[in-house]
Amino acid sequence: MSKFGSRKFLLAVATVVATFVSALAGVDLDPEVLVGAAIVVASYIGGESYLDRAGITVDNAMTNQFVAMQAQALQAQMGQEASPGEGEPAGGRQLSIPTG
Repeated sequence: MSKFGSRKFLLAVATVVATFVSALAGVDLDPEVLVGAAIVVASYIGGESYLDRAGITVDNAMTNQFVAMQAQALQAQMGQEASPGEGEPAGGRQLSIPTG
């Protein structure tokens, strides 16, 4: 896949476009939400870049499971309850994020 068609590049562009569109539309986003989204996107891009460089392939099911665990941890950190029907992360483990 070319560099301009890669998931990392498209995700970075989509994040920037979404931020500008929300600002132009007058949507008042909390700075913590923007920083959180930027951290998630940067982490994904950094992790994928590392895996690409190391030549490691990852099963998409495993990636989806990790993303779901991160989303639940972020919701818990923000004090939101999980949606009805959502169970524990796969494997029955809870992800703990230390707070400063």
